[in-house]
Amino acid sequence: MSYIMVIAPLSANMLSKIAGGLCDNLLTCVVRAWDYSKPMFVAPPVSKRLACGDYGNGAMTEPSLIHSTVRLFLESWPQPSD
Repeated sequence: MSYIMVIAPLSANMLSKIAGGLCDNLLTCVVRAWDYSKPMFVAPPVSKRLACGDYGNGAMTEPSLIHSTVRLFLESWPQPSD
């Protein structure tokens, strides 16, 4: 049983599908069936310096930052009992 959902990165296209209730792929179907009394985290793309020196949108937030954010939340969240 899952107690938390993390979607990273979440594109604007996928966000619009989820917000509109569209279920046209596995992720949107899982989100639609998700128990919203359980936490769901989304990490939208961020602007980042690219290898070529330019800045660009669409980079994923560092996984370590996502992990630490979720972990901090879970430390204060009451643990569900099965």
